Amino acid sequence: MPSNKYVCGGWACTDCLILLANGEDPVDSMTEAEISAWHKDIRRKNRYRDVTLGLAREEHACTADFGGMTAGEAGGECDCETRTFSSMSCDHCGSTLAGERHAISFFKRTRTRKR
Repeated sequence: MPSNKYVCGGWACTDCLILLANGEDPVDSMTEAEISAWHKDIRRKNRYRDVTLGLAREEHACTADFGGMTAGEAGGECDCETRTFSSMSCDHCGSTLAGERHAISFFKRTRTRKR
């Protein structure tokens, strides 16, 4: 998990969610060449930041219903980290394919990783 300064939240497509959560590529929907280009674009776009799944605590919409706690902290389920349908582009890879979007958080990287 990143320990650097929180920058902002964003929304990732399902392919990026699977990549971030499990390290798996979207082999069913892309060729090897497309996957290679996809990874290159993601590395370029995120060169100075780290990405993690979920919203920062202060960005949860569900906190108002639970006295400042998130729904998950209160023992319920939080649904503010998923948008079931969106036509906005993915903040992680830039894909403009419409579909579900999943919350992600960006953190400023203090030094660039060698790749």
